[in-house]
Amino acid sequence: MTFKEAVVLSEFGKVWEYLISEYNDNNKENSYLSYYKVYTNLVNMEPSESNLKIQISFHDERECERWDVSGYSEDDNTSYGIEFCPWSEWLAMELGEETLKELKVHEIVAHSLWELTWMGFEENEIQSRLDRIKVADDEIIEELSDNINNT
Repeated sequence: MTFKEAVVLSEFGKVWEYLISEYNDNNKENSYLSYYKVYTNLVNMEPSESNLKIQISFHDERECERWDVSGYSEDDNTSYGIEFCPWSEWLAMELGEETLKELKVHEIVAHSLWELTWMGFEENEIQSRLDRIKVADDEIIEELSDNINNT
């Protein structure tokens, strides 16, 4: 099953109830509208392509419980952060076998919505943040390189 299929099969009411039960959100009223808009966009959006599988797992480490949503590549047996992936790529991702066994469809969609909106509720906003991170990264690398060459 792809993430697109999961979104289409889910009901937003169930997704929302699970989302607010798992993630503390003090601004529920405004968040509801933001998540609903993203959910509706995903329902109406066409998937692109992806070779990643969505994996969702629960971690309980040192009194810090958290959910982890990542993209797993069978090509190199590696998990990747996917919060900056285009939403059309998310929609094309298959759901991991363990994720499908352990979670209900509305739970998968809720955790995925949380992750894909981690950097914002608009794709252009997320892309802008990624662009700023890349520029900062390039500046740091250039500065480090200059410091190494001057010593």
